[in-house]
Amino acid sequence: MRIGAIILAAGEGKRLNGRIKALIQIGSVTFLDKAISLLDSPEICERIVVLGYKADEVKRALTFSNVSIAINDFWKNGMTSSLKVGTSNLSKNLDGFMVMPVDLPLLKKETLIKTLETFQKDSSKIVRPRYRKIPGHPVIFPIEFVEKIIELDDNLEPNTILKRSIDRVKYFDTDQSCVKDLDTEVELDLIL
Repeated sequence: MRIGAIILAAGEGKRLNGRIKALIQIGSVTFLDKAISLLDSPEICERIVVLGYKADEVKRALTFSNVSIAINDFWKNGMTSSLKVGTSNLSKNLDGFMVMPVDLPLLKKETLIKTLETFQKDSSKIVRPRYRKIPGHPVIFPIEFVEKIIELDDNLEPNTILKRSIDRVKYFDTDQSCVKDLDTEVELDLIL
């Protein structure tokens, strides 16, 4: 099975007082490097990092060479625009693709593996972890969803595609790391 992975790291992080989310560190590792290292799996054959806000600064700090960089010049339009840039850069010979925001530094490798295993059992489903019925990340889509995402209007929420395809979503229960995105200084202070 061939899976592509998209890390969404283009946003400004307005609630972080100008800090670049991708470059925030836990110990000596940035959020972005942590996300890329989590995606080190034989099933994941390509990794695309979507950058926007201060993209040059993030590229300079990147320590991995086994990723492709896609620039979202319209990152101010929101996450859907970044998702569209990422999906439009995927190879055509994939079975599916994983979407992961950069701000999940507590995500466990076990959750990522379980997401991949669940997709491998039924690659016609969108696979999404959840914690206490709260949907989380990463999400794996069958490759046919590339076109559906590219056709989305930028002003729509990224979850629009999931809402439109609710009958295709396969959830599995896991720990809270799949829903622990860090968007504010207060949330960061709790883990740093």
